[in-house]
Amino acid sequence: MSTQPLLEVTGLSIAFGGVVALDRVDLAVGARELVSVIGPNGAGKTTLFNCICGLYRPDAGALQFQDSPLWPGVASPARFRTSSCSG
Repeated sequence: MSTQPLLEVTGLSIAFGGVVALDRVDLAVGARELVSVIGPNGAGKTTLFNCICGLYRPDAGALQFQDSPLWPGVASPARFRTSSCSG
């Protein structure tokens, strides 16, 4: 049985203007694990989910599923660097 995580999020960060929604989030989910993300309103739960699903493009971080980048063709291992809209 493999000990490698099925889903691995490393250093995920995203900001909307000057508001930091996620700041270097790390998450590892193994096979057959049930995981929940809890927190108050505005904590970044939905933003994390949207980054994992590909609806948002993170400013920095790595997302891997079964040891492969979630979005093939993006700089390995799914590392993101985008320009900021804030000055």
